[in-house]
Amino acid sequence: AGHIGGGPRSQHAIDEMAKDFLTIDDIEHAVLNGIITKTETGDRRGARYTIVGPDSRVQMEVGVVGRFARLHSYLIITAYEVTERHE
Repeated sequence: AGHIGGGPRSQHAIDEMAKDFLTIDDIEHAVLNGIITKTETGDRRGARYTIVGPDSRVQMEVGVVGRFARLHSYLIITAYEVTERHE
């Protein structure tokens, strides 16, 4: 099983989570139960993935942007409440 690698990786991620009242449990639940909705491959540090899934209370959709740094480890760049779904 994988894990969320060390929680949010930036002040931006922490600020966005606080603004939307998201917890680490919400982020983990969204990542483990969501789907990849976007892949960005232009960064030399590796691909960034946007995962959208339910929060831990299944009351809202959460977007989590991050990258897989090591096997079974997802590093969070930012997280936010999804208010509109763009397909």
